[in-house]
Amino acid sequence: MINKNWLNLTLFHYLPGAPATNNPIESYYSKSLKTDSKKQFRTDNGIENQIKLTKMKRSNLFKKPEKSLIELFRLFTPFKF
Repeated sequence: MINKNWLNLTLFHYLPGAPATNNPIESYYSKSLKTDSKKQFRTDNGIENQIKLTKMKRSNLFKKPEKSLIELFRLFTPFKF
């Protein structure tokens, strides 16, 4: 794994002003995230999904629906109850 990701693991050597370690970031996430949340960030897909979810929350897409599911079904029934 180290050989495969060597460039990513040593990239800080080539960027001026970059910190030599990521300890502050690891420390922040180890204190602020629950164990199951940490597992989601182990893959690129997990991080991308978390970013999408955060964008959806900020856009207020998770608000309470105006009509219940039963009310919506009643719109499509031929006979009124």
